[in-house]
Amino acid sequence: MEWLRPVGIRLSIFFAYYFGRDAISQFHILGPFVVMLMSGTVAFESLILGEVASVKIGYAPNRAYQIQSGLDNAATAITALLVYIMDWRRYADATIVTVSSLFQRQTTQPPLSWRAI
Repeated sequence: MEWLRPVGIRLSIFFAYYFGRDAISQFHILGPFVVMLMSGTVAFESLILGEVASVKIGYAPNRAYQIQSGLDNAATAITALLVYIMDWRRYADATIVTVSSLFQRQTTQPPLSWRAI
């Protein structure tokens, strides 16, 4: 699962430059796809892999927090997909990237009760 993120981001960058005509069209491809990739894989790990993923990362299992985080990431990935498919333009692209970035930044350090001792 860990290899999917860097490979997917590299492919997103390639396709953004290949199909994008200008910076805005490149960002329309790159932004939502990176958000879908990052949030979608985190949602899959949180909701489907659950305790196995938390043990692999080194955190004590906390299923309630994993479900909450997984559902938020799934909603963000689905919203990014809608932004891309419905072509909601640059402000929607920028908004979904900003929201995803802020959430990922906020959740890089889990709550103290969730850390392994």
